[in-house]
Amino acid sequence: QRLTSLGRDIGLVDDYRWACFNKKQDRLNQELEFAHQVRVKVIDVIPEISYKSGEKILLADLFKRAEYSHEYFDYDKLISLSDHEIIRLKEKNIFVDNIDYGFELETAVKYEGYITRQQVLIEDMEKFEQIKIPQGFSFKECDKISLEARDKLEKVRPQTLGQASRVGGVTPNDLSVLSVIFASKKRREKEVV
Repeated sequence: QRLTSLGRDIGLVDDYRWACFNKKQDRLNQELEFAHQVRVKVIDVIPEISYKSGEKILLADLFKRAEYSHEYFDYDKLISLSDHEIIRLKEKNIFVDNIDYGFELETAVKYEGYITRQQVLIEDMEKFEQIKIPQGFSFKECDKISLEARDKLEKVRPQTLGQASRVGGVTPNDLSVLSVIFASKKRREKEVV
């Protein structure tokens, strides 16, 4: 997914391939939304699993289970929606009459938590790149971070927290503490002005 977008940016993906890619992505997104809206009875799909006496769970949660795979997916057996549910889903424009991308759907659902965490981490790193370390800041005198971090940061003298995060021995906790220290220092400077 991400490589096709990068390929398009640098001119390696032609218009036809790009249109096919976007069509597939749109359909996969629609199937993902559907999986997060529709509830199914686990016992109807995998009889060996006893799940709260036939209670329904989201289709997405079913795909997260290790014992269930897209290979077992039988749309007609799995989805017995009432007319009311079909109308509701069609009104929200998320009704699908078949799952075309079972493997991709299963993969997306199983890894969405991990991907979300990684995205948050990337955003945090981008924020850290913007936080400048004041010139002349003495890491040795900062007793709120670990001794190892103090020594290494004093030697390396990074210019931003992003650079500091890449120094060996600097923990996420050290970065959080430094971030708070720099933010409060910046606030005090604004108050003085």
